[in-house]
Amino acid sequence: MLGIAYGITGKTGSRKPVMRIALVFLLCWVNPLWADAALDNIAKRLAQPALLQGQFEQKKTIRVLAMPLVSTGVFSVVKNQGVMWNVEKPLASQLLISKDGIKGADLGENRAMAHVGKILNQLLSGDIAVLEQQFNVSVLQDNTSGWALALVPRSLILQKAIKEIRLDGDRYIKQLILHEASGDQTEVNFTALVESETLPDSIRHVFSRD
Repeated sequence: MLGIAYGITGKTGSRKPVMRIALVFLLCWVNPLWADAALDNIAKRLAQPALLQGQFEQKKTIRVLAMPLVSTGVFSVVKNQGVMWNVEKPLASQLLISKDGIKGADLGENRAMAHVGKILNQLLSGDIAVLEQQFNVSVLQDNTSGWALALVPRSLILQKAIKEIRLDGDRYIKQLILHEASGDQTEVNFTALVESETLPDSIRHVFSRD
């Protein structure tokens, strides 16, 4: 109202700057509401089975290397329990991310996958609000073609490791790109996804003994 009144009573040349200011205030009020609605919509679109399994391909681009490092394998996301990564190629290894912590061989080399695992578990639980506790979440896309989010760390500690995380998906997450603060990049693509409401004994035992 102040902007409109100023535009009418002031000089003609001052109307455009005032209207720009009014527009900025309007956008600042509308955008957060739209973002919250979009996040709620994405949460509703995400499948939340007891168990989600599939295949993954990880490409890690390191600045000092000419070619990316590629690894493939399978993963299992157990709702409210954690994520199990089984790398099959080039070298077999396992990484387990649960509510009690992270376990697995070559943890230092798989640090990025640990972050990916935590995010997968939070997405599967359908609680995007948990992500907002650690990241500033921006909705890049939300339409019939799918959704896309950008996550920027809030804490200075996390900012030392991660610059940004990009997520793309629909009913399931399809791709995750992690831009590390060092300039390196990790891209993970998920395929052959299968959901189930029952846990095989082999997976149940892994998390029960963790």
